Amino acid sequence: MTPFTLLIFILRYFMPSFCFGFLFRAFGLGYKSKKSLLIGLILYIAYIFIAVGTLITVIGYGRFTHISSLVMLLANLPILLFTTDSIGKTIFLLLAASQVNTVVSVILSMAMHTFSFSYLTLVALLCAVCPLVLLLMLKYMAGPLRFMADNLHAEVLTLIVIPLIIMVVIYLIPVYPARNFEYHPVFCTVMMLLVECIFFLFLYSFYRNLKKLTVLMRAERKQELLLAEIRSYQDSLAAAKQTRHDARHHNALLLEYLDEGNIAAAKEYLHTNQRRLADDTPVEYCRNTAANAVLRIYQREADDGEIAYAAAAEIPEKLPLSEPELGTLLSNLLENAVEASLMLPAGQRSIALRASAEGGSLKIEVTNHIRAQAKLLDGLPQTTKPGGGTGTKSIAAIVERHGGMLRFHQDDDRFTAQVLLPME
Repeated sequence: MTPFTLLIFILRYFMPSFCFGFLFRAFGLGYKSKKSLLIGLILYIAYIFIAVGTLITVIGYGRFTHISSLVMLLANLPILLFTTDSIGKTIFLLLAASQVNTVVSVILSMAMHTFSFSYLTLVALLCAVCPLVLLLMLKYMAGPLRFMADNLHAEVLTLIVIPLIIMVVIYLIPVYPARNFEYHPVFCTVMMLLVECIFFLFLYSFYRNLKKLTVLMRAERKQELLLAEIRSYQDSLAAAKQTRHDARHHNALLLEYLDEGNIAAAKEYLHTNQRRLADDTPVEYCRNTAANAVLRIYQREADDGEIAYAAAAEIPEKLPLSEPELGTLLSNLLENAVEASLMLPAGQRSIALRASAEGGSLKIEVTNHIRAQAKLLDGLPQTTKPGGGTGTKSIAAIVERHGGMLRFHQDDDRFTAQVLLPME
């Protein structure tokens, strides 16, 4: 076996595994640091060329093909050095993405048997096709897989079994009965691709359902926060009424201090009571209870994220929107602003909300700084975040339902969302 032939055999396994395993993991699903990625890359390449090259030389290429899947599976161990996920999630993502490797290899193998082109031509096609397929995976597959990994909290080991079973079935079809692929290349290819399509259909269905569940859970959490804030506000009002009721007791005590000529005690009592009243009084932005609750919730979010937060709201109690609609509208506007602000350095983060009811319309405007130029499609900002865009669509649906107007625009690094709703 010449060095050139050995190199061709190594590339046959290296190219698909490198594209759909290593590169997809790193640039599609994320990595810890450039240093850990570089170390993983060196170990990966060293293993492929040393271990695979040695095995092919010692036992021959024919016998190596029977253990190639296990050998290439071990080649992916360096990914654990730079993965941002747990071991279970990393294995699930790797097995899910590697199914594309099987699809490409099966199609090109059938083409080689059908048109009788050389092994060198097969490797050349792999080197040409794999980068193109990788680009498609990064565009269409990375987002859903990243979303699934971020929202999986249990049963990861159970999910790993599914792609493993698919791989076993795929490897059995061409070899059982013996030399099945050589005698029936088209039949075997169709069967293998059909099994892979079933797996991808499962992934797609699983992603869509998980996305819907996640959206519903987030909406439920927002609703719970809103109700908790409203209850807190109502409790504060009740406490304020109780304080006013008890004012006569405070006045009596102050009069007692003054009658005794104890000015210092009276002043200390007044300072203490003033601090307690300030601590017990919630921030009130406007007369609308639901709007108040949302604005206070996101004030805390902004404080936690070191975001300068300013809200000037004059929202009346009675609106054409229901409280859940108003809460959803304001929450999504402010949540988008918070997420965009957190992508900036701490000193550049700011959110400003202005709301008023005048001229027969409710006007709401939220402005925040943004890192890059926003992409608008049909007037709505587009997001690259997996599962993103739901909040903006919800805003648009509420505005449309009430015959209002919605506008997004950007001036330099300032992004503004404007809502105009008729009051009647």
